Amino acid sequence: MADYGNNPFGGDAVPRDQITSVIMSSPPVFQEPTNAAYDIQVTNPQKQNDKSRAYVSYTLRVKKVADGVESSTYRRFSDFLWIHDLLVTKYPSSVVPPMPEKALTGNFEAALMMYRSRELTRFCQRVASHPNLSRDSDFEYFLTAPCDDFNNKRASTPASPSVVSSIFSSTMKFFGGKVDDTDEWFVTTSAELGTRKDLLVSLQSSATQMVAGWRELSQLYNTQAQQLRALSKFFGDAEASRCEEDVRAMTANVSVLEEFAEHVEHSYLDNISDYVREIAAIQDVLSRRMDLLKDYQSLSKSAEKKGGEMLAKRDDSLRAFDSFSDIAREEIKRVMETRRGELERIVIGLAQMHRDCFTRTGSDWTGALSAVGGADPSAGAAAATSTYSQPADAESAGPFSSAVFDPSSPYATGDD
Repeated sequence: MADYGNNPFGGDAVPRDQITSVIMSSPPVFQEPTNAAYDIQVTNPQKQNDKSRAYVSYTLRVKKVADGVESSTYRRFSDFLWIHDLLVTKYPSSVVPPMPEKALTGNFEAALMMYRSRELTRFCQRVASHPNLSRDSDFEYFLTAPCDDFNNKRASTPASPSVVSSIFSSTMKFFGGKVDDTDEWFVTTSAELGTRKDLLVSLQSSATQMVAGWRELSQLYNTQAQQLRALSKFFGDAEASRCEEDVRAMTANVSVLEEFAEHVEHSYLDNISDYVREIAAIQDVLSRRMDLLKDYQSLSKSAEKKGGEMLAKRDDSLRAFDSFSDIAREEIKRVMETRRGELERIVIGLAQMHRDCFTRTGSDWTGALSAVGGADPSAGAAAATSTYSQPADAESAGPFSSAVFDPSSPYATGDD
């Protein structure tokens, strides 16, 4: 068995014949809140047509944890946007869980609909776990109301324009004008989050390129295997046998590369994207706080010159700013504590997946070489191991494994 050092997830290295089942049935589950008032699944995306335009409907299945009462209804993606934006409007100092990005095209592609099912489940579960948002009457109505009743309420309760970004634009806001923030905690936290977001975006880009590279290599191997098999008919027995071993290795590589590409996409890239979106949600709260601080500082200057009513307005502005800051501080601390350790697990796990992919593909070539007498067969066995294993720490287990990637779940497979 190959030794790659300590496994940061705990446990020993896993024999090759166990790797596929371990990877695909036990993807990394990053820490999430576990005190949700509801068990929610967003499943079965279906293209619908009305008189004006086509849209996608999602089955929203809800079970109340307290009494076990279940309900099922249908919602559009725009309905999820509506409740998200309404919560932001009602709770501006709270970190409202992020929504998946809007898309200008491709809304009816199966991959996007499945992705949205997973991410909408994640969004709803996070809201249901929030100490305040979970008790909001509009959120409960969103979860349980029949379609017609909900549509009527939505029409009579417009939310603010969507704060969810397009995939073609950045959610980062830059503050205009000079603002002196004397609260060191907010200054430090804002800078740290900005740096972390920049690094995650870069990691996301490189991981996306890596997955694309694996898929391109898989296609090349598949094409070359077909060509090699066809040409081997014109060779002698020894050369044909060698070609057939290479074809087997290439074919095995195709399967491995596709398997790892899919796993990295669903278990890591989805989580990196979510992490970036949540940082952006925190930055939105910080932006609203800075707006209040700018208002207070502007009123302070006016009060120094005019006095009277301006002094009272300044004092009201200060109280509003202090109250907002107190709530925002606790909210941001809560989110950061909830996600404590997740970034490390994402980065370490992604690096392991990269290594394990080349371990698996390399072992196939070692096996091909040994089959024609070019290497010690034991070398192929040693190379066919991996250190990837299921996370052993308790905090890595949470209720969101299906929202990350679970082939058995209905919204991962498209079955309802």
